[in-house]
Amino acid sequence: MSTAIAQILIATAIYIPFLITSSLYAVIMIISMIRKASLDLTPTTSQEGLQGDDEPLAIVIPVYREARKHISKTLESLKSQVLRKGIHIKLYIVLEEEDPNAADLIKFIKTNYADLTNVVFVINRGKRISKASAINKVSKEIAEEIVMFLDSAVELKDRDTLNLVSLYLQDFDLVFMPVEMSGEGVIGTISLIDTCGWFEDVLLRLWRATGYPIINGGCFALKREVLSRITPLPIHILTEDAYLRILFYRYGFKVAMLRRWCRKSSPKNLQAFIKQRLRWYRGYYQCLAAAFRLYRGKTLLQVIAPYLTPIVMASCIPALILFVTTMFATTTLLLIHILATIALLHFLTIMIVAGLGAYFTLRRRGYTLLKSLFYILVYMLFFIFEGLIALVSMILPRIGWYRTERA
Repeated sequence: MSTAIAQILIATAIYIPFLITSSLYAVIMIISMIRKASLDLTPTTSQEGLQGDDEPLAIVIPVYREARKHISKTLESLKSQVLRKGIHIKLYIVLEEEDPNAADLIKFIKTNYADLTNVVFVINRGKRISKASAINKVSKEIAEEIVMFLDSAVELKDRDTLNLVSLYLQDFDLVFMPVEMSGEGVIGTISLIDTCGWFEDVLLRLWRATGYPIINGGCFALKREVLSRITPLPIHILTEDAYLRILFYRYGFKVAMLRRWCRKSSPKNLQAFIKQRLRWYRGYYQCLAAAFRLYRGKTLLQVIAPYLTPIVMASCIPALILFVTTMFATTTLLLIHILATIALLHFLTIMIVAGLGAYFTLRRRGYTLLKSLFYILVYMLFFIFEGLIALVSMILPRIGWYRTERA
């Protein structure tokens, strides 16, 4: 056997599992398209005439090495909320014992946000492992019937958000908001396309096909009884929000997405972007492993679908490698040429889908055609890079809970 043929066989053996996974993902997407188009995953409801009884609302903000300007944006957006009669807020700020900025941040909040009178500072003792550990800690302290979790860099864009949260939780067990992560330059625009494209298109398709979404862990609310059932969360999981989806199937919770966006700053540079994606993708793989331990059959296929996303992204790398490898092989074997054609079509399909997703996301946000075309090209190249990150996140022996440094 020649060296070239051996290389092709190795590349093929690596590529086939990615091809199977991508094909399964494509089938799930097709199912979502033939499902009832009128299925409303983001129902609307009216606040007109609603007063309500005394309704305490706990807002939990886990903080770890966060810049003042980011926590200030979150607190300012909370202060701007226009609350209907009956809603009373109690703010829980969860700080880490090992955070050197914790004492200074407490002083900063007490000095600059004295009008936020009902504030409780909760210290999570021991070494920081994940955000799940902060959720587990604070869940023991909360007495309010409604609990909302916000990341320490999230801004609520609409002033009636908290009213809607309390209203939706009369009919649902958990509600969440889509996030628009954006900023200046290429990293900011790539983050915008990734997050908005996910919540506006990909997530909705997966939701229709499988019954449940992956929520945005940066802004979601749930009933206290639901929080009691899902905690303690496993602290080794790097994407606790993605893990919640596994529990939805176990308990049959009713989940809704609000027709409101929250805003978050994008990673400040390429290094921060890579760390964020490594954590996200490894967290999805952890959820995938957990799903295989807990479910079987049809339910397993429904549960794992969204967790296959980084594998599909990574598949463009072995597809490209297989195609390039066959280009330099002098062989007449028909099977090899068929595999090369499949790999090329696979790669091109991913690039076209990514480009179209970027186009529609940018055009919805008022980008000019010329500017959209420029960023589509950049995004398609960056998508290959993200696929490489997804591939690396499978291989690295250890990935910690990397805090995202934001612009």
